[in-house]
Amino acid sequence: RSVSDSGFAEILEFALGTDGRGADRLTVQTGAMRHLSPKNDLSFDESGNPVSSDYLFMDGTEIFNFTLEMVPELVKETLDQNQVKQDDVNLFVFHQANKYMLNFLRKKIRIPEERFYYFLDKVGNTVSSTIPIAITAAIREGSIRAADRVLIAGFGVGYSWAGNILQFSEK
Repeated sequence: RSVSDSGFAEILEFALGTDGRGADRLTVQTGAMRHLSPKNDLSFDESGNPVSSDYLFMDGTEIFNFTLEMVPELVKETLDQNQVKQDDVNLFVFHQANKYMLNFLRKKIRIPEERFYYFLDKVGNTVSSTIPIAITAAIREGSIRAADRVLIAGFGVGYSWAGNILQFSEK
């Protein structure tokens, strides 16, 4: 049976963490009155893209490396804290950052493709709302059903991460 409007998900034990060493990996260096932008700050990188301390900077390689290191540990810790085996999880819903990263993580953690939820291609990376949007879509399309266990894993720059297991039920 699918989860109805009256159904709910119980949150079991969760795992979370932060590591401020990643604060400069995704940032805007200037802004507001505290960090005024220097005049004539605009330059161009080797690809011809404009660069300024007013523009968003992302160190994609470092963020990707952090994700590949931390997310498998997060999944293991979340499973351990809930005393659940990976095979007992019906669906894995991760932050929908980008498809390459999601595929890489899925393979590294050895999650079968049919138990790993992708929704990125329908809405893109909606930042902190990717997991709630993906769960809502999974319920609507029947990928999450009553009595399912769903492991969710969120991760982002800064660095921060959190995971838990949702136990779905009809009532």
